[in-house]
Amino acid sequence: MEFPYETDVRGWYRPIAGVLFYRDGVLLNAKELPVKCLLDTGALNTMVRWETADLLGIDLSDAEDHPHIIKVGGEPRQGIKVVHLSMEIPAPAGDEPLAIPETPVLFVKGELPTAGLLGASALRTLVTVFREYEAKVNVRHATDFYADDCPHFNGQYPL
Repeated sequence: MEFPYETDVRGWYRPIAGVLFYRDGVLLNAKELPVKCLLDTGALNTMVRWETADLLGIDLSDAEDHPHIIKVGGEPRQGIKVVHLSMEIPAPAGDEPLAIPETPVLFVKGELPTAGLLGASALRTLVTVFREYEAKVNVRHATDFYADDCPHFNGQYPL
């Protein structure tokens, strides 16, 4: 699946994907679907803004506490809640959506460059190829990356 970069809150072009969130196989009813998330291969965790829990209909009062203070953009964050969710990146026309298995999603207070960040915890089953020179990103399931029809594997696109 290929999609163009979008602008974040600072106006910078970034690899941003719309993401649908599921709990126990049921699509969470967000007021603004899909939720815009930065594909952040440098982040270990998948994080979503605290306010997005309300939009998704998630009650964080019963969610587990994250045991550590983590830094986001160099700023320490605490009071983080963890909810285990599966996700899906809806596909542009003609492609299959990309399903992401259940992973811990951290709900954090404070600003993020988008409504959320898909970090290594969510991207672990995907291959992500950033084409900065075209402001595009290609994302595939890792098992599909080595398929004969994969344009990156067969040399159609440079890596």
